[in-house]
Amino acid sequence: MNRSRMKMERNPRIVQSPTDPRTESSSCPRSPAISTASGSRWKTVTPIMMPDTKLRANCMPRCVKRSISGSSPPSTDAMKRRNRDRRKKFDMILVRIGSISADVLLLWIILILTPLIACSAIPWGGNRLPILMYHKVRPAPADDLNVPLDVFEHQMDALARRGYESISFAGLRAWHRGEGSLPRRPVLLTFDDAYADYETHAAEAMRARGFDGTVFLPVGCIGGENTWDGGGEPLMNWEDVRNATKNGTEFALHSFNHDNYHDLSLEEMRVDLARCMAELDARGIDYQRTLAYPYGGFPRTEPMRSEMKKLFRELGIDFAVRIGSRIERTRPRDLHEMRRVNVQGNDRGIRFLVKLLRGRTRL
Repeated sequence: MNRSRMKMERNPRIVQSPTDPRTESSSCPRSPAISTASGSRWKTVTPIMMPDTKLRANCMPRCVKRSISGSSPPSTDAMKRRNRDRRKKFDMILVRIGSISADVLLLWIILILTPLIACSAIPWGGNRLPILMYHKVRPAPADDLNVPLDVFEHQMDALARRGYESISFAGLRAWHRGEGSLPRRPVLLTFDDAYADYETHAAEAMRARGFDGTVFLPVGCIGGENTWDGGGEPLMNWEDVRNATKNGTEFALHSFNHDNYHDLSLEEMRVDLARCMAELDARGIDYQRTLAYPYGGFPRTEPMRSEMKKLFRELGIDFAVRIGSRIERTRPRDLHEMRRVNVQGNDRGIRFLVKLLRGRTRL
């Protein structure tokens, strides 16, 4: 019995230890336990048993891995270079984004707005009053002042399809006084400078679709040629004005000699408007006391700005329109600074609809 026990001490047998539930899911293999008999007690000894290289690497902390592999953390200079390279890449991305042209950005806006504009549920009516500003409409190349006739016809078709109805400043003034009513989707179609071919091109295209326009007269230049925007182009004569009035065109004021009101004194403004109204009254022309500022210019600083509007009220000027690139309201905040949308020759298709919705195509 004792001999057998001593033999067991000299030759320990290997016994698999029970699984430890805390390490059962570990990716590192556990070493087998060795039970040895020493005296009257059994002692369990767990020898160190290193797994293969791959498993050992997975079971070690990162710092131990580096020490074993012989690598060291990157130096400060290396980290700075790495961060600098990343910043350069990021800057290059920003430069590429910034190089996208405004036309591409506009295209994205158009792609987003197109379904909305095409949808009949858009509240195009309400208290919105687009006032569109034109100069020339003729079958000629497009530019900032000339809208080609075919483009203009497409624009009028777009208005008609969306249920717009043209109104006059006379009708707007009456509505402000509590007389009459406005259509659900009103629009004012205005034309500056009274070019001689207005009746031939713009007026015919509008009337074919049930629209009428308002022409702003540079009163002292009627029957002659323009002296602005390059000059040399014929304007309407007084007979043209009378015939257009009979056909439904409304006329209003555009100064006497197309002078910029920004450069005039109050007294010069008074004389200018008085000359306009006296000339039109003497010729028996039906006109509205509405002024379109030549060049869109008027005093922008106080007290000149307020004094000018006080002068307008004294002379009975009901409305004055400027270039505002915004959609006006049927009840404007300022009757003497009503904002118009400048329509140009390249405002085709979606561009025109965006202007009709927002007043401009710029971001």
